[in-house]
Amino acid sequence: MSADAPRPHDLLRLADETCFVVPGDTTPGGNAPGHAAPRSVDLASSTLPPTLPPTLPPTLPPTLPPWVPAALARAPWVVVRRALPLGPLIPVGVRGATRAERCAALLAPARVPIALSPEDLAHAALRERHVRTRQRTHLPVFHALARVAAVLDATGLPWGPTGSVGFELASGWPAATERSDLDLLLRPRGRLSRAETVDLLARLERPAADLRLRLDLQVETPLGAVLLPELARPSGEVLLRTPWGPRLVADAWASSGEVAVPPALP
Repeated sequence: MSADAPRPHDLLRLADETCFVVPGDTTPGGNAPGHAAPRSVDLASSTLPPTLPPTLPPTLPPTLPPWVPAALARAPWVVVRRALPLGPLIPVGVRGATRAERCAALLAPARVPIALSPEDLAHAALRERHVRTRQRTHLPVFHALARVAAVLDATGLPWGPTGSVGFELASGWPAATERSDLDLLLRPRGRLSRAETVDLLARLERPAADLRLRLDLQVETPLGAVLLPELARPSGEVLLRTPWGPRLVADAWASSGEVAVPPALP
């Protein structure tokens, strides 16, 4: 596993389910000062049972849902959630067989041998090998991925698939279906101008429309992530997804040193 802290949407591979602490979500203010928040959307693997912290947020239930062991037996991967860590524990999500089967949990980071980011899953050779060997060529979402990959690769910006497609590429488990959306993450190295976001949105909308599927691209910014269509709007506040929850902000590109974290939505 990389020495970097897992980020939202990174995928983590588990050797078994004993690495979990408890299910649930961390509450705002629950992370230690100066503790780097994990990135959403990376997948990782761990075999070491965690050491429970002295206190846990009271919102955490004591047991995992009954479907979790079977889900992890099928595909021992979890995704890093965009939430506050609890000390060293990473906020992750477990994916079951249906949309109703989603579970928030905390994961000890020790002995995590495999962690994949969306960028790791964007390589053409990996995508093409998976689609061919797993006989997934009939799914519109993989056709769309091949088309938008050409657009995104041309930008030179780090990007990758998330959601069901990202989970399937990482785990090998057939998470995508005929009706799956295509979820993507873009991690630019700096601020994108409105002209850049408008141009990129126009080039991505065509393949999605041709294949009649929904495309959701989140753009990572210093304090969270924003959907590309919101950044392309001429004016107005945008919905920023942060570890503290969703916030309406005037400037999604402001750094943590430039603005205070805005209050939660009512």
